Amino acid sequence: MDEVNTDNLKPSFARDDGYVVTRKGLESKETVKTREWIRQQIETFADTRSREGILADVLGLMLVNFSQLTMAMAQAKTVSDIKAAAQPLADIFTVIDAEVKAGTLKLPYRVKPRGAQGVLADMSHLSNDITVVLLTEQKQNQ
Repeated sequence: MDEVNTDNLKPSFARDDGYVVTRKGLESKETVKTREWIRQQIETFADTRSREGILADVLGLMLVNFSQLTMAMAQAKTVSDIKAAAQPLADIFTVIDAEVKAGTLKLPYRVKPRGAQGVLADMSHLSNDITVVLLTEQKQNQ
């Protein structure tokens, strides 16, 4: 399995026990500095628009394949029909699964401290914040 060498990527900050208020609440300055350092490192791999483009491609791929699967399963009459409907997605996921198991595809959520639960919590917070903005706009325009 390929290991990612992170020795030269570790941030070094002078310890500061101060705290600041951020959108996430009260956080240590060290936490905020570390998060900013991580974001700067990520920016060296790809700019924001490139990352958004890749994510849009992945989302489009999944959306089209999942919608096709859903429509085909709704019309399926036999187990064979269901298997045939699932095969295109199975082909995609077989490749992804093999790469994850081989260590050639590393997914960031798997190394985050809160893992999948953290990703879902982040999604929930972002979704709720965006909804508040949209509802506020709607109320102002009524």
